[in-house]
Amino acid sequence: MAAEKRIGRKDKEILWELEGQVKDIRQQLTEQLKCLDVRVENQVALVSEIQEYFRRRAEVELEYSRNLDKLAKNLSVRHKAERQKRDQWQIFSTYACWQHLIQRTKQRSKHHAVLSELYSNNMVNRFSLAVEDVQRIYRRCREIGIEGHDELLKVLHELHASMKTYQVYHGDRKSVV
Repeated sequence: MAAEKRIGRKDKEILWELEGQVKDIRQQLTEQLKCLDVRVENQVALVSEIQEYFRRRAEVELEYSRNLDKLAKNLSVRHKAERQKRDQWQIFSTYACWQHLIQRTKQRSKHHAVLSELYSNNMVNRFSLAVEDVQRIYRRCREIGIEGHDELLKVLHELHASMKTYQVYHGDRKSVV
């Protein structure tokens, strides 16, 4: 109390201004951490959406593969069942086109099955790893940010204490003179 009485009005204003600035800095530091939180939430949500897209795309590709395979098998079975009627077809060039069409359909079925497997296993797993990496990096950045903020606030607190001491001594010097 005695020290506060020795501090002049102008000196008190300087200390209040410093306290206000420290509060502003503390608020800015808190806002930085909130921005980091929001950013990581958005990134994780976006990667999760992409991951869900590939999961669904894998299902679509697998279904398409099965339908193509079913189509090729049905055509082959029908051809074998009616082979007696179609015995002369092998000499026509359109038969070669028809055979090629069935082979291409079977190949496409296999390709889409592989694509489905890649999407469901590789892509989805890679995006899971990406989410884990983002969260790991986020935690580390947050720790570093908090450490830096604590250090800065500690220095500001020391500065505030030094300013108070200075103002007390300055007030004592003025009262002596």
